Amino acid sequence: MIARKSTETDEMGRIHYMVVAAKIISVFLISFFLWNCAGNCRGTEKICTQIGCGDAGVSITLPDLKPGQYRLTITADNQRFQRYCTAEPEKTIEDAETNTVMHSGGPCSTHITGRFKKVTVFLEGQKLGEYDPEYKRYYPNGKDCPGVCEGASLIIHTSNR
Repeated sequence: MIARKSTETDEMGRIHYMVVAAKIISVFLISFFLWNCAGNCRGTEKICTQIGCGDAGVSITLPDLKPGQYRLTITADNQRFQRYCTAEPEKTIEDAETNTVMHSGGPCSTHITGRFKKVTVFLEGQKLGEYDPEYKRYYPNGKDCPGVCEGASLIIHTSNR
């Protein structure tokens, strides 16, 4: 029985030693993590997407046209572009089962690439007007992230013509 008591005491001593050692190691690891993380682990690091700009150019939208297909002729700084666009009633279809939304239709719109000072738009051969595109900066990856893009947008109302 004495040998057994000595073994139990030794076993209890080993368990106590392991618990103390585990506490010391835990404190050391937590301290090490906090020391190495100082300033870097506070969630201040910004994550940016990598969306590129390409040539944003000029987008042209004619929101007042009746449904149909139209021919647009665009002259921009002595370059000529021929575009076709379709105006259709806008439709939104929601599918609750798959939690998706689909949009279709919308106003007649087109796009020309390049940076232009003067743009003239003709609809079916009739001059709608001359425009000075105003290029604006936009940030597809966020204001504080790289990737500063520039593009212009012309919205031409035809209901008064």
